[in-house]
Amino acid sequence: MCVNRFAFLTENKLRDMVIRMRYGERLRIARKHAGLTQDALAEAVGMRQPTISEIEAVNENGSVFTARLARACGVSVDWLADEIGEMIPRVYQTSDPKIIAVARCMEPMPEYGKDAAVKDVAEVAQLIAQAKANGDGTHG
Repeated sequence: MCVNRFAFLTENKLRDMVIRMRYGERLRIARKHAGLTQDALAEAVGMRQPTISEIEAVNENGSVFTARLARACGVSVDWLADEIGEMIPRVYQTSDPKIIAVARCMEPMPEYGKDAAVKDVAEVAQLIAQAKANGDGTHG
């Protein structure tokens, strides 16, 4: 079988270009998500507006200000820098002392221990939900 190597390489290069945004495009999306103008973002991170404009227009590789820009826009530093993960980091907050105590106990555990604990808790939650659905006397 003969493969047209040029077509294959060109097709894959175009696919990668479509999938991956430039740094400047990610910054523009983050800034608009935060409801900031270029002037407001520049002031928040200690830059000048023309610099923000230039980054958004042509920058592909990042900025030494990435962490500041991400914080000002409320987005993930990893997403802004390298398009890794989600744009908006998921943060879970609770005031339930039992959940806080469990989280504190799990924090120093190795990953396999955390995975096992989460699996166990999910199984217990499923059993409780089934018991409630079957009317087995489980209350709130």
